[in-house]
Amino acid sequence: MRSMCAVAILAVGATAAGAREMPLPRWDWVIGADVDVATLIDRRLDYVGLDAFDVDAAAVAALRKAGMHVWCYVSAGTVEDWRPDLDAYEAADAAAGAAGEAPLIGAAYDDWAGERWLNPRALDRLMPLVEARLALCAEKGFDMVEFDNVDAFDNETGFDATPEDSRAFAQALAEAARRAGLAPILKNAPDLAAELEPWFAGYLMEECVLWDFCDSGAAFSAAGKPVFNAEYPSAYEEEGLSIDLAVICADGAHGDVSMLIKPAGLTMETKPCP
Repeated sequence: MRSMCAVAILAVGATAAGAREMPLPRWDWVIGADVDVATLIDRRLDYVGLDAFDVDAAAVAALRKAGMHVWCYVSAGTVEDWRPDLDAYEAADAAAGAAGEAPLIGAAYDDWAGERWLNPRALDRLMPLVEARLALCAEKGFDMVEFDNVDAFDNETGFDATPEDSRAFAQALAEAARRAGLAPILKNAPDLAAELEPWFAGYLMEECVLWDFCDSGAAFSAAGKPVFNAEYPSAYEEEGLSIDLAVICADGAHGDVSMLIKPAGLTMETKPCP
C-alpha cells in the first residue's frame, strides 16, 4: 500500500531511507479565497492545497503542468452547511434515524460556524459520501487529498468517539483515497500520527510551533514523506505573543517540517521560509 505514497514524496528530494538531499519542499495552501493560478506558479511550489469544491479542473491542470502536486481539501469529519452536497449528508442522517441506527451528524463545531461533527463509527453511511467527494477531486485532476477533522476523539462531537474509532476512520479514508487514485495526507491528529504514517503520503499540521507538537511528524520525516505546518499570526496575538518567521523556519529545518505563516482564513497571502 506504500507504492503510491513513494511517488508523491521522493520527487521532493528525500531518499527512501528518509535522508534529505535537497531543501524542504515549497508549498502553499489556499482554501478561503479566490485562487490566483499565475501567482502560485510564480512561487515555484512543489505542493499546493486547494478546496475540492471551489477550484476548477483548468486551475488544477495548470498547476500540475507547472510541476506541482496539487491536493484537494476535504473536511472528512464534519459537514459544512455551505457545501452543495449538504442534502446528501442530511438524508443519510435521516435514514440512519429511521433505521434506528446511531446518528451521522452530531454537535456543532465550536470553532467554525456552520459546521457539525460527523460520527466516525458510522462508516457504512459516511464513506459513500466521502467517496463522492474523492471522485470529484479525481475528476478535477488532483493527485492528492487532505483529510481534515479526523480527530473526533479529541473534540466535543456528541459521539464519545475513542482514539480507536478515529484511527479506523482515518485508515478507511486513506484506503478510499488510494482507490480514487489520490495520495492521502493526514491532517493534525498528532496523537495518532506515528501509528497512521504507513497509511498516508504526507502530514499537515497547524500551529505546531505555537503549541509544541512539531515532533509528531517525525515518523513521516523518517519515512521520507513531506511534513507541512502553517502558523497563524492571529493565534499568536490571542496568546499575547509575537510571531517570528526566522524562529519558525529554524524549527522547521531542525524537524524536517516545511513551514508557512498564513492568515487563518488561508488566503493567497503567505510568508514561506527562504
